[in-house]
Amino acid sequence: EAKHSVSQMGQRIASDGLPPGMPPVIFGMTGGPRGNVYQGVREIFDLLPHEIVQVSDLPQVIAEASSTQSEHKVYGVVPEMKDIYVRSDGQSSAFDRQHFMEHPDMYQSQFASHVLPYLTAFINAIFWDYQYPRLITKEDMRELYEAGNNRLLLISDVSCDIGGSVEFLSRSTTIDRPCFQYDPILEKEVSDVVKDEGVTVFGVDILPTELPVEASNHFGTQLLRIMPDLVESASVSKEDPLMVQIDPSKLAPSLSKAVITTHDGKLANDFRYLRPILEHSSQTQNGEGESISILLHGHLFDTGLLNQCLDVLELNRCSFEFLDCTVQYRGKGQDPIKSRVVLKVTASGEDVDLDKVEGQIGALVDAILPAEATLSRLDKSGLPTRPAYVQGDNDKTVLLLGSGRVSRSVVDLLGRSKNRKIIVASNDEAEAKDVASLALRGRHAGMDIANDRPRLQKLVQDSDIVISLLPATMHPKVAELCIESKTDLVTASYESDEMRQLDAAAKNAGIIMLNEVGLDPGLDHMSAKKMIDEIRDRGGHVTSFSSVCGGLPAPEAADNPFQYKFSWSPRGVISACQNDARYLWEGHIVQVTGNELLANAAPFVESWPDLQLECLPNRDSLKYEKTYGFENIDTLFRGTLRYRGFSRMMHVFQTMGFFDSTTPIDSVNSWDDLLDLLNNSRGGFSSIEDFMLACAEDDYEEAMRARACLEWLGMIGDNKVPFPTEARSVVDVFCQLLEDQLCYGETERDMVCMHHTIGAEFSDGTIEKHFSSLQVFGTEATMSAMCKTVGVPAGIAADLILKGELDGKTGLL
Repeated sequence: EAKHSVSQMGQRIASDGLPPGMPPVIFGMTGGPRGNVYQGVREIFDLLPHEIVQVSDLPQVIAEASSTQSEHKVYGVVPEMKDIYVRSDGQSSAFDRQHFMEHPDMYQSQFASHVLPYLTAFINAIFWDYQYPRLITKEDMRELYEAGNNRLLLISDVSCDIGGSVEFLSRSTTIDRPCFQYDPILEKEVSDVVKDEGVTVFGVDILPTELPVEASNHFGTQLLRIMPDLVESASVSKEDPLMVQIDPSKLAPSLSKAVITTHDGKLANDFRYLRPILEHSSQTQNGEGESISILLHGHLFDTGLLNQCLDVLELNRCSFEFLDCTVQYRGKGQDPIKSRVVLKVTASGEDVDLDKVEGQIGALVDAILPAEATLSRLDKSGLPTRPAYVQGDNDKTVLLLGSGRVSRSVVDLLGRSKNRKIIVASNDEAEAKDVASLALRGRHAGMDIANDRPRLQKLVQDSDIVISLLPATMHPKVAELCIESKTDLVTASYESDEMRQLDAAAKNAGIIMLNEVGLDPGLDHMSAKKMIDEIRDRGGHVTSFSSVCGGLPAPEAADNPFQYKFSWSPRGVISACQNDARYLWEGHIVQVTGNELLANAAPFVESWPDLQLECLPNRDSLKYEKTYGFENIDTLFRGTLRYRGFSRMMHVFQTMGFFDSTTPIDSVNSWDDLLDLLNNSRGGFSSIEDFMLACAEDDYEEAMRARACLEWLGMIGDNKVPFPTEARSVVDVFCQLLEDQLCYGETERDMVCMHHTIGAEFSDGTIEKHFSSLQVFGTEATMSAMCKTVGVPAGIAADLILKGELDGKTGLL
């Protein structure tokens, strides 16, 4: 009925026109073009005769108001984020959505000056948070009215954020009284009915619960379509004539997937994951475990802190009860008043560590700075049993070694707290200074990390924790300094033999050396272990395990012959391409030597088929048999993803000798000298083409592809690039060239892909396949996907150590 009425209105506007003196009528709508709420708004708006215009067209639409054509239609404008927000510092670069989401405090709204003056009605359908600039303030509306512009008649705030995007939405309205009248000059509500003066404001916060009759009719129609299948599959139970049994095999797929339990009350296969949840619920109801009472005091609601604390409790299988909740009224012009919440937190079993849970909530209190919150545990009389958890009580110094791309996310995460001093040490002083500027208390140290041991030792001694993002070969030297200084160490690299040899010394020093807390290794292990544990919790046995991961250019950025660009050290990539590999495949152990690794790539077809990926074996997969507790498993494989063709071409370059780190190059001063050196060391072929053909194992097409790559890199041909004479080895030369030529542009994205496939068998003979995929895209050159997925886990690990979450553990972890 509502849509019919709007449609009739549209027909009248098209035929009779708008009331005299009213055109042009312009509707502003936010949340487009993909927002769900916006789609609903457009469904209604599109019933009117209309024209969608751009923000830049608005002045012209007003200027041409006398046009008779505008009298028979309305206009719509859908300002996007780039139209609404601009940098506060005046930078005129293109709007970067990700930068805005991460640093909203660096932006201001221009909605009131560029959009609002032209609107007749504004429908707000975007989420708002306290961090973001408001779209319309009371001052904006007052200034507009004082200037004689009273075009705006109506605001409908669908998101209904009180005092949020629209500052003068001071309260939510009801279905019975859906609006109030706001006077911009007086800056207050003057009526709860529509009047001629001022702006009519709608802010009904329970609209989703108002199901229209159309929704009920639609649901009923869909239900009738499947009722015949449901009836045909039903039969009366022989044991109980009052019970009707359903045979899922006779149901359509859409219905069979909805069957939760079988006729005997057991969970269907697709819903077995509910078993531990139901068991936990039963245990909680049958008996109450250990409990504590905690007090939270601060800006708990508008910052979202309280909701996140409750999420932590649920994830840790804790029940909770509100013992007290005090929220005071804030009068006009008053500063926000802190709220007070007392929670009784109850553990579901003996395995739940309430001290750990309290520590996780404390970490949230520290991380969400605008909440200005404290956390206390209360005794039975309601008094604090320990000092309140107050941000800034204990200063900690974090030394970050390396200032590459990954470092930015570490500093962005750890540097948000005022009680953290972040020191970024790097060979590139300008880069270190830029990264350090992301922290509230950041400073930098430009230095030769590899050779200036005294200065590095002093920095380590003065720090509470060291995070090393240096090449893995440098970690042991850093670890030795950490042991001497009794300073904890975190890296995102694989655990090496050299690091294992320092385990006893680290334990004697009482420090933690935590490795493998990045992406791969790191997130891959954590997500895989979660899946494995869930299978075992249901009584299952893992029969096969495959995990692959790779950092790649996003498809649109894979625009060079390698289809690859570097978001981390080229030397690290080259090193990874030469590791021996071992894995178990369908009951057979497969071993691959490092010099043949690149030749063993195979197409990856389990996910993202459009990307045309390949997979390389990744190191020794069999060692994870013990780590994951596998028994009688027939497949255990870990791999690295690349675009197809990368590995074969890099194998040609490896065979040519570009990975060589030992041959002296003192007399090499040009690319021709280098190619002659490599050619002569491998037999001395008559031409570079013959040399490359031999290294490609007589595959002419592959040899020509490799030659085209060298020409694209600027090593041969008419457009050679300068030779890096400061390099000390062949692989150094090659890596420098790759770093220079295969770098990301400022607007290019990288991509991380990770996929697990786990086979499982259960005692009743059921066989299952479990899949998990992660695909992350970078958003800008300074916050790549690799930066997020490596740096954030490493930063979280360091944060846990600093907060004492790993107290009692020492040595190599």
